[in-house]
Amino acid sequence: MELTTPQVLSAFAAVVSAVIYLWKQQSKNHSKTEKDLKDCLQGHADANKNLFDLNGRMSRLEGEHEGIQNLASAVLKEIRGLKK
Repeated sequence: MELTTPQVLSAFAAVVSAVIYLWKQQSKNHSKTEKDLKDCLQGHADANKNLFDLNGRMSRLEGEHEGIQNLASAVLKEIRGLKK
C-alpha cells in the first residue's frame, strides 16, 4: 500500500498538531507549578518567621517564670526565717 502525498501531509500535520498541543499543555502546567512553588516558598518563609517569633516569646516567658519562681522561693525562705 502506497501513501499519496496528501495522506503523508495529513499525517504529518496531525503529528505536528499533537506535538504543539502537548507542548502548550506542558508549558501551561509548568507555569502553574512555578506559581504554586513560589506560593509554597512564601508560606514556608512566613511559617519560619512565626516560628522564630514564637520561640523568642517563649524564651522570654520561661525567663519570667524562672524569675517569679526564684522570687517566690526567696519570699518563702524569708517568711520561714521570721517564724523562728
